[in-house]
Amino acid sequence: MLDDLKALLPNADAAVLDVLLRQCEADFKAICGRDDVPEAARSTLTQMAVCRYNALGAEGLTSQSYSGMSEGYMADYAEPLKRAIYRFRRVTLL
Repeated sequence: MLDDLKALLPNADAAVLDVLLRQCEADFKAICGRDDVPEAARSTLTQMAVCRYNALGAEGLTSQSYSGMSEGYMADYAEPLKRAIYRFRRVTLL
């Protein structure tokens, strides 16, 4: 996955990408209620890391207006990415 991420973000520091991947893996496991990351979810994890990388520095800034002094922030992953993550959720029956 790190090689894929380096290909998508060639100017990024490899150590930063590694940290982002580990954070995204933890997010994925928590969201999906899993202890593993299936092979089929590797591309989703890479997309999650790209999303987190793009939020660095702007900390999730999605819109900004200078004359009205207005800013909007991303609170979560984008809807298409969340749908991709949710495909791997495990349901726990009580």
